[in-house]
Amino acid sequence: MNSGIIISFLIMSLHGPINVTQPNMSVAADSSMQKAEQLPGKYLSEVKKKSDRVEHQVNKRADKALSRLLRQEKKMKARLWKVDSVAAKNIFTKSIDSLGSLKSGLKGKVMSKLPMGNSYLDSLGSSLKFLEGKGNLLGASKDKLAGATGSLESLQGKLQQADQIKAYIREHKKELKEQLSKYTVSPKTCRRSIRKLITMVSR
Repeated sequence: MNSGIIISFLIMSLHGPINVTQPNMSVAADSSMQKAEQLPGKYLSEVKKKSDRVEHQVNKRADKALSRLLRQEKKMKARLWKVDSVAAKNIFTKSIDSLGSLKSGLKGKVMSKLPMGNSYLDSLGSSLKFLEGKGNLLGASKDKLAGATGSLESLQGKLQQADQIKAYIREHKKELKEQLSKYTVSPKTCRRSIRKLITMVSR
């Protein structure tokens, strides 16, 4: 879930050329003004569309990572259950529930303030803030500004959520490996099962 790469792609797309016909000097003044008002409208539509698209990608990758770990932990729990059902319940039941809750949380909207600390998102946030104070420039595109701002805030929230999930998975795997390493059993077949569990969690 490399959010930096995703955001870079988003910004490069947004700052690419916008296909807006340049006004001809012979066109009437009111027509020129109409074309000028179309520029922020098209930009805001692009911001919203691509923010929504990147949010979907972030969500999809986070869900994939959680699903993979959830399947892995269920397999580990079943394997350890054969050795010690009490240990399997104590070690895995709570973490499996937590992973399920994190997956469910991906379905909802997570809003955040306009981005700060990320140069790419800062650039987008600044452009929206600028347009917010230019009501005369926006014309009929004021509703699009609200939609673009909402999408960007939602994307920022999802990126923060994805970072939290990434940190949880990293720390959880470390903790799980430590728990399994401390778990010692005497029969050779049991020791082999524990080694396999540690190998699984180290992936």
